[in-house]
Amino acid sequence: GKRVRPEHDPENIEIKNMRQYEHLSWTEICRILNDERVRNGQIPDLSEAAVYSRFVRNAPRIAAQQGDDGFDPKDYMHLKNTGTRDNGYGPGAGSKSG
Repeated sequence: GKRVRPEHDPENIEIKNMRQYEHLSWTEICRILNDERVRNGQIPDLSEAAVYSRFVRNAPRIAAQQGDDGFDPKDYMHLKNTGTRDNGYGPGAGSKSG
C-alpha cells in the first residue's frame, strides 16, 4: 500500500502532542502507544528509543505543517525525566526517617 508521510502519521503526531503539550515522559508515551497498538491488533514493539527518534525526526515537520514556526525539538528532547534523580538531592534527600 501507499506509505503515509511521516508528518501525516497519526502516531508521530501523537508522540509530538504528548511530549509537547502533555509533557509526558518517553516511557509513558511508549506505554500509551503500545497499549493502543494492542487494541488495534498490532504488535506493541515500540521502544523508548524508537519513540524518541521518531519525535526528533518528525516533530519539526509536523510543527512546520501546523504553522508552528517557533517549535524547537531540542526544548523537548532531554531523555531524563524531569524531577528524577537530578543531582542526588532528589525528594527525601537529607531527611531522616525513623
